[in-house]
Amino acid sequence: MSFKRLIGRILCIFAMLLCCIPVFALADDAGVMTETELGNWVAQVLLQSKAESPQNIPVGEESLTDSGYAFLYSFATLYYDKPVLDNQSILQGFAITDENLVTPRGISLGSSAWDLIAAYGWQNPELLGDGSFAALYRLNNLPSSAKWSWAQRSDTGIVSVRCAVHADVGDENRYTDAGILYQTQDGLVSAIHVYGLNQSISLADVQSNLSAIAAVQAAASGDSEREAASYLTPSRWSFLKSEAPAFGEADLSFAGIHFLELAEADASLSLGPPDRDEWLPDDTGEWLHIAHRDGLVLTYLLDKNRENSRLETLCITSSRWEGPRGVHIQDSTDSVLSRFLADGAGSVLGEETLLYGNGTSPPYGAIFISDGWMTARYVALIQGADGIERETALCLSFADDQLVEILLYSW
Repeated sequence: MSFKRLIGRILCIFAMLLCCIPVFALADDAGVMTETELGNWVAQVLLQSKAESPQNIPVGEESLTDSGYAFLYSFATLYYDKPVLDNQSILQGFAITDENLVTPRGISLGSSAWDLIAAYGWQNPELLGDGSFAALYRLNNLPSSAKWSWAQRSDTGIVSVRCAVHADVGDENRYTDAGILYQTQDGLVSAIHVYGLNQSISLADVQSNLSAIAAVQAAASGDSEREAASYLTPSRWSFLKSEAPAFGEADLSFAGIHFLELAEADASLSLGPPDRDEWLPDDTGEWLHIAHRDGLVLTYLLDKNRENSRLETLCITSSRWEGPRGVHIQDSTDSVLSRFLADGAGSVLGEETLLYGNGTSPPYGAIFISDGWMTARYVALIQGADGIERETALCLSFADDQLVEILLYSW
């Protein structure tokens, strides 16, 4: 899959990635703007726009802005990558223009700036910071995602609030650079702009953003930035050694299923019918079918006719389901990691500790540590039933020395 096409599909993948957020993170950081919340909002705006025609058709070069070509609707301005709407057009962002349109969390144009802080700033309602910015939250779930929010201030009050979502797009350590920017004037919300829906940044850029938020938090607490970012030294795991096999094709067969060959009908027979499911349209014309079972989420990619489905993601968050090599939720960290290769000579690069390989070209394994939890990511190049070789990853996330999530995905 090409990088551009993958970025075009990220709006649908936002909803799929809900299962990638560990249970403990949702419990401890409820209120963070997630991939799912942003993705659902984008999907609603797209559906609403399909019910009417743009007011400025045809669109000319005079409509080209820094955000893209502006298409004017009764409720919002939508920005696309080109002046024609067709199956290849990619939404890059939108700005709400209807004062009566209530957006997620009850915020609309004209809402109080303090209502905005109440919606996102529960961790820092006093807006403590470095004088210019106040960090509202910082959630580091790398390598899968990261989220942060801060408020910009002036002598007269709040200027803006930005909520950012960086989700792994599965291509050369690239991450989305999407989010929401609220601007205020005279104590009221004056602009609501969703941005970056077709933008990506590097892992280093994501880490730089997180460091900037950490610096603002450190300034508010009086701690040094170095102390605030001390979790970036996961040297404990650099000496981890295990002679178990590296993650590979054999690990895709477990609990009576095969990840790359599990058809939707077979899943219902093997795992039981889903408790609920969702169908999400893709900008490419394809569909995502997300099937939820208790503690298990399967995401299938289908063509525009909802046929030829292929399992892309399997996520386990309950101990009732068995994962590769017999691992279960709540297994201890050492017990799980000992079942996979670790050469004992891992180099530490920022938040990443290599277990084997070089960390970029499969096969490889690496550990990422952040804010008291850890993810082990194993990647291999595996040929599917269709004869196509795909990078396939197993991500094992831990908290309080226990496994809390098992995630398999391919791209």
